[in-house]
Amino acid sequence: MCNKLGRVLVYLKATQEHVLVLHRQTNSEINMYADAAYALHTDTKSHTEAVLYAGETFMLVSLKK
Repeated sequence: MCNKLGRVLVYLKATQEHVLVLHRQTNSEINMYADAAYALHTDTKSHTEAVLYAGETFMLVSLKK
């Protein structure tokens, strides 16, 4: 089994009792924040991050090299 997949499965098994609670928001605003760094890595590749919020609810994070 892939090491990363194994770690995810162990995490999911250990957190079965956790629940995700989403509340209705009066604020329907969607915000996205992004950041980029150039030639950050030793192979001179850049790094980009983005975070998406719908109201006050965290929806998505994206990290790209």
